Amino acid sequence: MKYLLSVGLPLLLTGCDALPVVIPNDTSEIVEIDIHGRRFPTPVELEKIQPGLNFGNRYCWKDNDAILLATKSQPDPIALDPKDFCDPDDCDCEIPVSRLVKQMTPSFVLKRQRETCMGRGPVLQPENRAALCEAYVTRSTGNKPTALFSWEADAMLRR
Repeated sequence: MKYLLSVGLPLLLTGCDALPVVIPNDTSEIVEIDIHGRRFPTPVELEKIQPGLNFGNRYCWKDNDAILLATKSQPDPIALDPKDFCDPDDCDCEIPVSRLVKQMTPSFVLKRQRETCMGRGPVLQPENRAALCEAYVTRSTGNKPTALFSWEADAMLRR
């Protein structure tokens, strides 16, 4: 029993402060990040991360369903799947922002926005998915009212 206490207590104490998911901002720009999972429905609340600083999450990456990332050139957050960046056998995962940003080509961004609006891609809470889709459609149509899946919105997302 004494042995279990001496081994278990330090593990418990260090486990409370560990950040299995770490996203260091290794770029020269400020980015905004949020991480979402299914267990705790939360609204999208992007946190600004200065160059050289880290963003972390205390849950194993397997418990996180989406990484939301916004940059200066892409102000509406894009939902990225942590499973695309992390080793399936590990709980810990470090994803440099540069690796995330590298994927954010204009065609990738439009494809991801379209998938988000169609209910595909990384798992998001329904209200978060709707808010992101509304932001995408509003930006793509220049704040002109339009039906969510009209031919005009579809054409704008294809551009």
